[in-house]
Amino acid sequence: MNFIAKYMKKKNIYLIAALALGSMTFASCDKFLDEMPDNRAEVNNEDKISAILVSAYSENDHLVIAEFASDNVDDYGENNPNTDRFIEYTYSWKDEVESNNNSCENFWDGSLNANANANEAIAGIEKIEAGLAHGASLSKTLQECKGEALIARAYNYFMLANMFCMPYSPDTAEKNLGLPYLKEPETQLAPKYERGTLAELYANIQADIEDALTIIGDSHLKIPKYHWNRKAAYAFAARFYLYTGQYQKCIDCANVVLGTNPKSQLRDWVAYSNVVNDRDALFNEYNNAENNCNLVLATSYSSMGMTFSNFYLWGRYSHGNYLASNETIRSTNNIWGS
Repeated sequence: MNFIAKYMKKKNIYLIAALALGSMTFASCDKFLDEMPDNRAEVNNEDKISAILVSAYSENDHLVIAEFASDNVDDYGENNPNTDRFIEYTYSWKDEVESNNNSCENFWDGSLNANANANEAIAGIEKIEAGLAHGASLSKTLQECKGEALIARAYNYFMLANMFCMPYSPDTAEKNLGLPYLKEPETQLAPKYERGTLAELYANIQADIEDALTIIGDSHLKIPKYHWNRKAAYAFAARFYLYTGQYQKCIDCANVVLGTNPKSQLRDWVAYSNVVNDRDALFNEYNNAENNCNLVLATSYSSMGMTFSNFYLWGRYSHGNYLASNETIRSTNNIWGS
């Protein structure tokens, strides 16, 4: 009996301690649940919206995979040791089996991550707009930010379409598969989407472009060339209309970019003769935001600068003398020839 009494007394002590600890835990939970679980920013003002739009640009580009899968590259033989499996598979149009900053997988993920940030910005702007007093309108900064987000989303989907879908043609677009066009932030785990048709995808891209062109501007940007600015947006619109055969719209948008003196908007190659003959100096001048020809500048993880140069990173598969002399820059039967 004494053993049972001692056991029950000890059990009661444990129970009281557990209840006390539970009360403390629940009290702590109240404070814990007051915080966002992942410390995410609430996109609810101009500064936060401008900040999130910095991430509406893909950090992985398409240049290497597009170039090495094209006919601009030849195989210079097994004796050339400068290669790896990733680039061999890209050259041979085989499915990727390993990750790489230049891979299709990372280009896909980078584009969709960029669009997720664009969608967060748009949702934040629309929430602010919904809370405005009757008759009030968005600030010019928020309107321009929405234009930037829309054109970023359109561009990312346009590039994804050109990498992963069939080429656009009005005769086949209703039959070919497109891609899901996400217009809102994801709030579910592993949601399912329908691909839809290529015609639907291009219609969504065009709607975003045309909405963006009515509101996009540069007044809130410190360095417009580091964002989708007005001229860059019109240049992309001209390209989209060219691809879809809407030629008058293409001309109208191109005229906005080129103005009344198109020559002043082109790259001044003669000016490079005044730049010191140094690799970094030439690169910096080429990417100078002050150059009229540079409409928008963005960074990405890419090996492109090392693949078609004298680094010989992937020398087995390259753009060599034969292609240069017969098909591209040194050939006499194309626009570069003399």
